Amino acid sequence: MAEEKEKKVPGPEEDRAPAEPAETTGTTDPSDQPEGEGTGSDTPVPTEEGIPTSPEEAGSPSGTQALPTTDPSAPPQDIFEAIRRQDKEAVVEFLNKKVNLSLINEEDKTPLLCAAEIGALEIVRLLIDHGAALEAKAKDRRTPLMLAISNAHPAVAAYLLQKGADVNVHSITHYTPIMQAAAKGYLDLMREMIPKADKINTQNDEGRTALMIAARFGHRDIIDLLLARNASLQIADKNGNGAISFAETAELKAYLTEKLEEEKRRGETEKEEKKRKKREAHRKVPRPQLLLLALLAFLVMGFGSFSYFYYKTKIKNAIVEIPPFVREAAGIVSHGYCKKTVECRNRKESFMTLCKEQVREFFAAQLVEQGTDLCDNTKAAQCSDCLATLPCNKATQLSPELLKKECLLCLKVCARKD
Repeated sequence: MAEEKEKKVPGPEEDRAPAEPAETTGTTDPSDQPEGEGTGSDTPVPTEEGIPTSPEEAGSPSGTQALPTTDPSAPPQDIFEAIRRQDKEAVVEFLNKKVNLSLINEEDKTPLLCAAEIGALEIVRLLIDHGAALEAKAKDRRTPLMLAISNAHPAVAAYLLQKGADVNVHSITHYTPIMQAAAKGYLDLMREMIPKADKINTQNDEGRTALMIAARFGHRDIIDLLLARNASLQIADKNGNGAISFAETAELKAYLTEKLEEEKRRGETEKEEKKRKKREAHRKVPRPQLLLLALLAFLVMGFGSFSYFYYKTKIKNAIVEIPPFVREAAGIVSHGYCKKTVECRNRKESFMTLCKEQVREFFAAQLVEQGTDLCDNTKAAQCSDCLATLPCNKATQLSPELLKKECLLCLKVCARKD
C-alpha cells in the first residue's frame, strides 16, 4: 500500500534528546489530551529536554480499535462494523439501504470519521459520494481530515482536501491539520493546506505553532515552506520556548537562529518603510494647500447658510397660504376624482383616504391659482362630478399635467363668480 511507504514519524518513545537543553521546561495537562488518545499511560511521555510530546504531534492512535466479537464470516451488523472490516461490498449494501450517515457509534464518530481514521480510502470515497458530512467532528472535535493525518493516512487526507475539507478547523486542544502535517512531515499536504490557512502562526493550547512542531521533528523542508509563508520565529509557547528551542540538532538551531535575525531585520525594514510612507503622505499636502482647503470649506458653509436664510426670508414668504374653506372645497373635488380612481383601479375603499390626501393640495392650489376664493361647496360638488366622469384610462393617471388639461375648465367654472 502507498501508506506503508510513508516515512515513519518519531513517536514519544522515539524522541531523541536535543544537543542543547531547552530554556525552560514544562508539563502538559493530561486534560488537554484529546479523548480516545493515549500513549499507554495517563500522561504524555516527556522528552529528555523536558518538553512533552502531544499525542496529536506524535500521531498516536485516537482510539482503540475494537476487534469484532462476531464470526468474521458473518455479515456485519451495522455500517460501523463493515467499515472496521474494510468490507467495501457490505458498506455499499448499507448505502443502498439509505443508512443514516449522521449516525454515531460508541466513540461518538460518524461512519466517515471511522473510515478516515483507519485509512479506508475507497470507503471514504463512497461515503462522501453518498453525502456524508465532510466536516463532521468527533468528541475531541477532530474532523475526518485531522483523523486521517494524525493516523498517518496522507492519501485519505489528500482526497478530503480535494473535496474541500476545511484546513482552519482545530481539535479540542486547538491542534490544526497544518500542525499535524508539520509533525508528520507531509510536505505535499502542507503545500496544499498552507495557502488555504487563515493564519499561519496559530497556536495550540500549549502555545505551539506549526513552525515549532516542524522544528521539533526536524522537518527542514516544511520549516522552509512555513518561513516562506511568514511563519514567525519570534513567537514563544507558554513555557517561553521558541522554535529554536525545539530544534533537535545544533545545525538546525544555527539555521533557525540565522533566519530569526533575518526576520528581525526584515521587521525593522518594514517599520522604517511605514514611517517613510507616512512622512511622504504628510509632505504631499503642503501647508498652503491645507489653508486653501480650509478656506474652501468656509465658503461652502457660508453659501449654505446664505441659501437657508434666503429661502426663509424670501422664498418661503412668497408661498401663498391656502385658506381653510378653499381646502374644504378642494377636499370635495378630490373626493370625486379619487372615487373614480378607486373604481378604475379596483382598489379597496381604504385607498380613498390616501388618494384624497395626495391630490387635495393639488386641487386647492389650482383653485387659488384662478385668483378667487368664491368657490363654495356647491360649485366644488359640481366640479367633483365633472372629475368623476373621466374615463378610466385618464382617471388612473395621477399627474398635474393631465389634471390641468382635463379639469381646468371645470375648475374655472367652480371659481367663476355668479
